[in-house]
Amino acid sequence: DVRRRGLTYLIAISVSSEDPQRAAEIANTYAKIYLQRQVATKTSSTLDARDVLRRQIETAQAELASSEQAVNTFIEVNLARLEKESGDPAIAELRRSLQEAQAQKQQSNTLIASAEGAIRSGDWEAAAATLEDTALAELARQRKQLEQRINAATAGSAEVLDLRSELAKLEEDLTSQSVATIGAVRQEMSALTTRESEARDQLRSSLLQSDLSAEMLT
Repeated sequence: DVRRRGLTYLIAISVSSEDPQRAAEIANTYAKIYLQRQVATKTSSTLDARDVLRRQIETAQAELASSEQAVNTFIEVNLARLEKESGDPAIAELRRSLQEAQAQKQQSNTLIASAEGAIRSGDWEAAAATLEDTALAELARQRKQLEQRINAATAGSAEVLDLRSELAKLEEDLTSQSVATIGAVRQEMSALTTRESEARDQLRSSLLQSDLSAEMLT
């Protein structure tokens, strides 16, 4: 027998049996399974709602990112026109700051790509010259000297084995130094990205508060 207790959400479960212990076990089992199914149902409903909201959030984020990119692209493509129409000298300064950050980022990207290409091909001197790293250049010079000594030594001799061991250690140092230097360039790029983002945000804010035409603002 299952009954609701008054107007509450409580229920009473009772079982009649010749064996009192058996009656208690059955009643408790019914209650346990009832609670498990209630929790499972509520959990499933909550998870379904979460999944729906997650998809909606992802869609909204994608749309927002697209809109943000569209606004940024419009501003950057029309910077000269916007600067002229606003007549605000601060816009010109922000424009220069944005373009300088973008140019430096592009330069750093090119530098890293060139350095990594030289490293992959084993041209450590070119990598050092590209990164303008004196420590890397010195290591590259020492490597070149070791290679010359190896070529001049008798093949298979103990001297060659020792020199090759030195060369392997030197190449490890070259790799470590190049990774550190490129990492420093990447950090500079991160700072430039922040500077670029800040300049873009300030530029947008200033433009929205300037005396632009209604058509341009729209």
